[in-house]
Amino acid sequence: MNKKKNDKAKKEEMKGFDFEDISKTLANMSDKHHIKDIEFALTEKYLSHAKKIDEKTGVATYKDRFSREEAEKLLDDMVDEFNYHVHRRYMGISKDKWEELKKLKDPHGNPYVDTIAEYHGNLVRTNLKRQYAGRKKDNKITRQDLQEILAPAVRRHSGHVQTGIIKGKGIDQPEHIEALKGAIEKIKKKHHVTSEEYDTKQIYDFNEVLEKYVKLSAEYYSDQQ
Repeated sequence: MNKKKNDKAKKEEMKGFDFEDISKTLANMSDKHHIKDIEFALTEKYLSHAKKIDEKTGVATYKDRFSREEAEKLLDDMVDEFNYHVHRRYMGISKDKWEELKKLKDPHGNPYVDTIAEYHGNLVRTNLKRQYAGRKKDNKITRQDLQEILAPAVRRHSGHVQTGIIKGKGIDQPEHIEALKGAIEKIKKKHHVTSEEYDTKQIYDFNEVLEKYVKLSAEYYSDQQ
């Protein structure tokens, strides 16, 4: 297909999509779905367990060694907080419905909501407790350990949110590769992007084209700019 026909194909394919809206939705998903708040909320939960007040001086200090009971309670509260975020802030479930869901158990006695924590953040209570609460005392859970738990969970959740947007907007199928290339070219022209990284003539894989489109959208369509 020559360049003229190729450009025409892109324009025809693009007519079915509002790429301006799609780009803005992708670029602002973190704020809309409060993804950054997950780390703040779970860090706050960790600090509430780690904080201790010196009885004599009244000065607050923070421990990173916990008894088994303390460690298990800390980890339970972190998973509960993650579940709360996904159900209430992302899924938009009402407070009353959330309270109902928390009471539901599977045949093995595990909370129903934990399936969401595992799917969205790969957070599994038994695995966390095995790793961080195996001793009767002196279980070490530091801020670094917290980040090693949080970072992958937030990335995984963010990935699910992004995938949901892409599927919801209907641009998840390889048949739309030309439309995505057209959207990339439009962004490049509007924002004077010259990097060879976004040379659509050199990109043939659909997933790579989609990745480049998402990356450009995040860079140029965020409300935080």
